[in-house]
Amino acid sequence: MGRRTFELVLAFALGACVTQLVGFFRATGGGKMLSAAKVRLPSAQDAALPSAASVLAVCDAARRHSDGALIACIADHNSLHMALSWVAAVRALNRSFAVFAVDSEIRAELVRRGVPTIGGEGVPPADMRMTWVKTKAGGLAPNERFAKLGGLRSHVMIALLRAGCEHLLFTDADVLFSGDPVPFVLRFSDEAVRPGPVLVSSDFLNTNMSARADGQLEDPQVSAVYYAAWNVGLLYWHRSALPALEAWHKLVVDTPEQWEQALIRTALEDKPRRTVRPALASRRLFTGFNGTTSIGVLPVDRFCNGHTYFVQRLPQRHRHEPIAVHPTFLPTPGASKMHRLREATLVDDPPEYYSPPQGVLAYTPRVRLDLARPSGVMGVEAHMAMVHEQLSQLRSAWVLAQKLGRVLVLPTLTCGLDRLWWEINGTIPGTDTPLPISPCPADLVLDLEVLMRNHGRDGRLVAVREYSFLQNPRLPAELRTPITLPRPPSSLDEASLLPLRAQLAARPAAPLLFGEMPPDLYEKLPPSERQQTERTLLVWAAFWCCTKRQNPKVRGAVWYDIFWDQPGHVDRHGRVWNESWRVILGP
Repeated sequence: MGRRTFELVLAFALGACVTQLVGFFRATGGGKMLSAAKVRLPSAQDAALPSAASVLAVCDAARRHSDGALIACIADHNSLHMALSWVAAVRALNRSFAVFAVDSEIRAELVRRGVPTIGGEGVPPADMRMTWVKTKAGGLAPNERFAKLGGLRSHVMIALLRAGCEHLLFTDADVLFSGDPVPFVLRFSDEAVRPGPVLVSSDFLNTNMSARADGQLEDPQVSAVYYAAWNVGLLYWHRSALPALEAWHKLVVDTPEQWEQALIRTALEDKPRRTVRPALASRRLFTGFNGTTSIGVLPVDRFCNGHTYFVQRLPQRHRHEPIAVHPTFLPTPGASKMHRLREATLVDDPPEYYSPPQGVLAYTPRVRLDLARPSGVMGVEAHMAMVHEQLSQLRSAWVLAQKLGRVLVLPTLTCGLDRLWWEINGTIPGTDTPLPISPCPADLVLDLEVLMRNHGRDGRLVAVREYSFLQNPRLPAELRTPITLPRPPSSLDEASLLPLRAQLAARPAAPLLFGEMPPDLYEKLPPSERQQTERTLLVWAAFWCCTKRQNPKVRGAVWYDIFWDQPGHVDRHGRVWNESWRVILGP
């Protein structure tokens, strides 16, 4: 869990790459501040690396800022949309920043847009997405090609620190900022804690009470904090921690079959834990790298992972603004990531995304809250019934949106249970997850990979929008006053739709908002249209996971069925339902 799915690209031989990279960074002076004349420029074999001159340029720009901090991210052509949103967020902070491009395609686009960009010159794009494969020991690890590229991140960070960057905050492109991270991290970075600190984001799932109350680091004396996975998607390094960074990098290069994220603790963590001097303990820092370097864990309700922000909603419930959001803990690695960030209104899409010419249709869902936690225990049957009734309304809304030629705004879903990859009793143990979950991320119920494949273009859904669309501050003024009606027409024939079409003709761009959506509009379609609607919607729904398995060969997952209330329908797995729908595990 908490596995980030960042995509990297390289087009040169990996074995030669390691040799060239090590040689390049050894040539940069072992931590001394350098001028461009003293740094060896990379050769053609170092094509993916940023040039020494470009690295020095971004560090010089950071040093001209009052606090000398640089915020940087790493991105490839597959993550262009996220990188552009990252740039928009950091620009709004008025901070020095740079994007490390690992291929020429994203580099060209970033340079065209005036983004400070390093690296990527002459490197053709290739698809080397991270996937999980089984190891000989029976565990999971990133695929071999991705693992071999893990040292690229640490290479670039080493270059930036050696070139004189004092404070470096380095992230994945999918870490989007809603606040300024620099004042927070600099509170823990002064002469009293040198060498260091290294501040890491975490896959810890429930911030401790003291960090929640006073905005401090997570308490390393809490064992769950100390042993939770460190996530390299967001790291802060003070320049004095360069030896620790170099040790991590060496370990990544020497063991390419292992994931860089797993290796950072191996490189830095002291076993057994050392006694921490009072100056560090009072600030919730501890020592690592043989007791030489101060380390801290960033609070997960301010530097949020995908669960603490989107499911537990810790910052929203604690009534403070998050600083960063990293969409981890996702059911699927691709479309889910961008959709969740759009649900949080953090994605900076182009203006046309917010004003579709055909207009949008939205509605207020009706939710059976009486099904939530019956008798104190949230059962799978009650959860499925709660979600299925919402899916019937979604089915009707899609039918009506298609009849009117409008884009459908997905409803705010409510889920009775959380979803994970293994058996849980409604919530992940140790989390602070209130049930029911509302708003429930759409990807816990809908198969967003299918929606993107069937209804998407250029990384954006065309036929639907996220539930928060009408609350997005980027929405044009003319779309902020909807046409509000209590409910849709009771029939879908043209005579029934004519008065509604007349209202829409007077304000074609205005959102159409219904106070409720009946579940039965699909049943009022003629047979041919029903068949087309069934072909479209049959694959929309995902599955819930997981309950206890009766058969070890059948996983404890239950598929949602958007046609659950239609007698005689055939579900996406070919099962014919001639009787009432019931919970069946698998396939």
